Amino acid sequence: MDKQKVLDNIELRLKNMNTKDFNKFTTSQKEYLIEIENEISKRLNMQKNNYQQIKNNKISVSSIAKSVNISRKTIYNNQILKNYINYAEDIYNNNYAENKISQLEDKLTEQRIIIEKMVERDITIENLNIKVDQMKNEIKTYKKENEILQSEKNGLIAKINNLKKRKKRKNSLNIIK
Repeated sequence: MDKQKVLDNIELRLKNMNTKDFNKFTTSQKEYLIEIENEISKRLNMQKNNYQQIKNNKISVSSIAKSVNISRKTIYNNQILKNYINYAEDIYNNNYAENKISQLEDKLTEQRIIIEKMVERDITIENLNIKVDQMKNEIKTYKKENEILQSEKNGLIAKINNLKKRKKRKNSLNIIK
């Protein structure tokens, strides 16, 4: 890797680490950082190449047929050969990191959907609780109004009864005269 690229990588990593500028380090620290960055870059490059090799060497009927010079038709027509490759492919797929990551991402997506539904449910419940509280307040208001109206009704009934008594007295006085 060229020296400028190494220095750029070091600067970037130091910046991301919120550390002081590369130029402010001692000479020995700079040399060590350059050696370390070279090793990190070498390993990252090896990992990238290994990952590409893994992707290029996936197990499938097609890839195996091509590598061993047996036609796919022959493999598909021979149940033992087909099952043998499929069995190896299933084991590979279950152990392959990319597939595990994909499975975990799927589970994560499922969990996020569940969480979204739970949040929606909780919001709905909270909204319903607010409505219930509002309705309770309305009921209290209506009860108070009902008590006032009941009191007014009782007052009016008392007046009516009083007026009836007066009328009876007046009628009885008129009859006596």
